[in-house]
Amino acid sequence: WHFQIGMQMLGACKNEELNKILFVVVDQLNRGKIRIKEAKQKIEVAMLNCRAGEKAKSSGMFHAAALYLEEGLSLLGETNWSDQYQLWHRLHTAFAEVEF
Repeated sequence: WHFQIGMQMLGACKNEELNKILFVVVDQLNRGKIRIKEAKQKIEVAMLNCRAGEKAKSSGMFHAAALYLEEGLSLLGETNWSDQYQLWHRLHTAFAEVEF
């Protein structure tokens, strides 16, 4: 259910609205990540985790940022690093920054 709730919330809001509820949407998607079957959806959720991680980091919420970024890395996996290099690099760089 969590994944469906997250996807409905994501589909129902515009980009500027998403920024206001980004953490709620990403939390729902992460709780339901077992339902993600397609690689395209994994990449989309990994991007949202990256965005949430960067937002948390800029707000000084380093522990939360690390959790989002780590979740994004786990969704992306090691096999997608060449196909999604920019996202992979953003996630790894931001994760290293918050862990330092």
